[in-house]
Amino acid sequence: MIEIAGLSKTYGDKHALNDVSFRAEPGEVTALIGPNGAGKSTLLHILLGLESASSGMAAFDGKRYSELGPNPLMTVGSFIDGLMPYPSRTGLNHLHWIALGDGIPFSRCDECLRLVGLYEARNRTYKTYSLGMKQRLGIAVAILTDAPYLILDEPLNGLDPEGIKWVRDFIKDYASGHRTVLVSSHYMAELELVADHVVGLSNGRKVLDDDIDTLLDGYGSLEQAYFNVVKE
Repeated sequence: MIEIAGLSKTYGDKHALNDVSFRAEPGEVTALIGPNGAGKSTLLHILLGLESASSGMAAFDGKRYSELGPNPLMTVGSFIDGLMPYPSRTGLNHLHWIALGDGIPFSRCDECLRLVGLYEARNRTYKTYSLGMKQRLGIAVAILTDAPYLILDEPLNGLDPEGIKWVRDFIKDYASGHRTVLVSSHYMAELELVADHVVGLSNGRKVLDDDIDTLLDGYGSLEQAYFNVVKE
């Protein structure tokens, strides 16, 4: 279980997060929604140890990311929008570099590249990849260790309809193995098809925390719930 408890983050006099609390349960896909600047990326960065919190806790089964041991990738797989490999590194070399540090067999790198549809482009450099290909490579990195936790930040950006459907099906299948998936996206229609639970942020505060069926009963669609409750 992912637990966010009383999480706050301030930058000077700006509150990026203000006392946010929620849980993401095993076997479920939890969607994190909100407009740009709502605090979604800040929350994910704190959860993954990329930033420190001003107060509160973000933990995996009670352990912060820094407490997960020498190989945290074995526990948490993540795709964070904006974090990029070295431009002249090939897709395959990028996965090999990560695998080498975590004792993962290179055969798993080939497997993941096939899963995301990049195997034929494995020896091309990252700088030659399209946006959709870069997204696919990021997802390949996230699933490299088949970790029990998967964090995805805007994984659908730049993907064509086939790629979006693949990600959607993959997320549902990944969570069905009693894994915990936390995904942030602006694609409400796609999230509606995969999410079991939805958390909404606005101006750094939690304004929505409910299961998808309840939201659909109340608003008819996740998009309508977003505009009624979340959108500033």
